[in-house]
Amino acid sequence: MFRRGAALVLAVATSAAAMAGEAATGGWTVGVTTSGGFAGTGRGNVHVHSSAKVKALRAAPPGRAGGSCDGTLSDAELQRIAAAVEGSKPAGWAAAKLKGAAPDAFGYVLELRQGEQSHQAAWYDNTRERMPADLAELYAAVEAAWDRIVKGCSES
Repeated sequence: MFRRGAALVLAVATSAAAMAGEAATGGWTVGVTTSGGFAGTGRGNVHVHSSAKVKALRAAPPGRAGGSCDGTLSDAELQRIAAAVEGSKPAGWAAAKLKGAAPDAFGYVLELRQGEQSHQAAWYDNTRERMPADLAELYAAVEAAWDRIVKGCSES
C-alpha cells in the first residue's frame, strides 16, 4: 500500500508542476493522474488546457518509459469540458468520501486549475459511483477526449 501511495504522491506532484505553467497563462487546466491497477502503473495521465491543447502520457510496464501524445480538442470536446469546468463545484469534492481503494483498483487524482486557484479530487475505480455529479461530468468529458487522443496516437 505504501508503494501505491508514494506513486500517487509522485504523480500528483508531477502533474501539478506541468499544469502550473499552463494555468498561469489564463483560462483553465484539468489534469488527471492515475496509479495502481494490477501492474501498479495506472492507466496514464492527461492534461487538458482551455486553449484546446492536450498532453496524454500512456502507462508503461514498470521500468519502461510510457509514450506521450500531444493533441488538440475538437470544438465539441472543448465546449463539453469548458461547460463542465464552468459548472463544477469543487468545494464539495472533498466531502464525497471517495478514498477507499479495493485491491488492484486504479487510483485517480483530478486537478482543476483556474488562474491561481487549484482544486483536487481523488477516487478509485470502486468509489467512482459516489462521485458528485459535477466531478463525474468533468471527468467523463476529459476521459472521452483522452481516449480519443491516445487511440489516435497509438495508430500513428
